[in-house]
Amino acid sequence: NRNQLDARGRQMILLDAYPMLALAAACDALVAWLLVGVIRKREHTKSFGALLFSIACCCFGEAILFTLLITQFQMALFAVCFALALGLCMLIVRHLLAQAAEIKQENEFTI
Repeated sequence: NRNQLDARGRQMILLDAYPMLALAAACDALVAWLLVGVIRKREHTKSFGALLFSIACCCFGEAILFTLLITQFQMALFAVCFALALGLCMLIVRHLLAQAAEIKQENEFTI
């Protein structure tokens, strides 16, 4: 509730909201670039893995920034858990695609 926030709480929210928005915009751009890579069928390249790692780092960064808001908003804890889970999923997908790239490279060398 806005009436329950003091001036320090409002200031903390604003100081946290701008980096969160900037990080979310960067993550959106990375996801768009990732989708372009999927459309161009480049999912078995190292740059694709780097994009997934960057997206995971953005998710972890958002989790850290949302952690600062838990004292003001209890629902921020849900956002922290969601961002951590999404970041871990991105790292798992990155690892799986790296293994798939290795298998693809091995299959290209067989006759």
